[in-house]
Amino acid sequence: MLKDDLHFLAAFGLAVAGAVGALAYAFGSGTESYLAIAAAIGFAVLGQLMLVALALRQDERREGALTRVKRDVAGFHSEVRRKTDGFQAQIDALRQQGETHSAAVIQGITDLKDSYGGLQAMLEARVANVAPVASQPEPVVEPVPEFTSPAESAEQLEMPTSLYDAPEPEPEPEPMEEVEDEFADRISFALEPVVDILTRRTAHYRMHLTLAFSGEELSNDQLLHYAGRMGKRPLLDMLAAREAIELLDRLRQRDHDLCIFVGIGAETLADENTLHALIGLREEAGAQLASGLVFEMPHAMLAGLPEQALEGLAALARAGATFALANVSVGGLDLQAMNMLNVRHVGLSAGTIDASGPSTSLIGFAQMARLSRITLIITGISNGQLVPKLHSVARLACGPCFAGPRRVKRKQAAQNHMGLAA
Repeated sequence: MLKDDLHFLAAFGLAVAGAVGALAYAFGSGTESYLAIAAAIGFAVLGQLMLVALALRQDERREGALTRVKRDVAGFHSEVRRKTDGFQAQIDALRQQGETHSAAVIQGITDLKDSYGGLQAMLEARVANVAPVASQPEPVVEPVPEFTSPAESAEQLEMPTSLYDAPEPEPEPEPMEEVEDEFADRISFALEPVVDILTRRTAHYRMHLTLAFSGEELSNDQLLHYAGRMGKRPLLDMLAAREAIELLDRLRQRDHDLCIFVGIGAETLADENTLHALIGLREEAGAQLASGLVFEMPHAMLAGLPEQALEGLAALARAGATFALANVSVGGLDLQAMNMLNVRHVGLSAGTIDASGPSTSLIGFAQMARLSRITLIITGISNGQLVPKLHSVARLACGPCFAGPRRVKRKQAAQNHMGLAA
């Protein structure tokens, strides 16, 4: 800037020098005093003009700088507006994607409910056979092999049967009690190990129930479906909970953190008497054993619970019971709400995971689950090559790849039999 104004400053300096010189000549011994005064005035005017020109030049520069600042500010606002519009567009896209995914989840749940109708029609013929078989005085039960832990060598579980032995019959027992006793005697229990992927040790167990009759055997899912149709699901869940407490009494002597996941149905949650019995069973067992009893339900069932069943679920949660969800839909699960309901485990089917490994969204879900104190379990793994790829999302898994459900002996074993290895 000073270099550009140098000629103005030089001209101003010359004008000042000329004016001073002319005045000195006029007031000195010069003979042309009037001419010298005129020359001094001329130089003074020239100096003033140079100052005015310099001031105008400075104003022009300031105006130019102000114009550039305004232009930069306008560009900045335009860039901010452009980025804001871009962010808003991304937010709208994510919201639209979320709405689309939610609609897909709702549609999936609707399809799942519709599929129950087909399953009901397919199995309707067997329902009529279960009731008469349940009232036979001397059922024929298939011999059950001893339970073998997949993590250790074969060790047998010595199971007490006092909890399930029927009391001495009264002179005139009620027909319903006879049916319930017969129904309970026909149930077989099996435990599926939930394995720690890193150590290959059994961390927890999932309980499966089967019912044998006429040379056939109802699987766990079939039995639960029949029990719900026959109004026996509360009884079945109560039997499973009692059996789990008996097993935990032995299993937790070796592993204090081991849990057994026991299924619970909507009919049970809506049955006030059964709920009181379950709460009483947990209180009678004590805090140490009760903490190992985890009630498991399908994610789709949770979404469709009626009001009375929801109240029962809340009552169990208030009593300190913990829950697990099976076959969860990652996009339709509110982890914060699950945490408030004491849901501590969620099971994700291995069939929903790509063979190349977990997706980015699944990894993010697993991280959020850990922050919510919820453990992710990968269920139904049949392909061993998928196991090493699961470390980023889960540490626990189960399925045929590790071991299938093994039956538990319910009758008193020999004294040299050992407890089930964890």
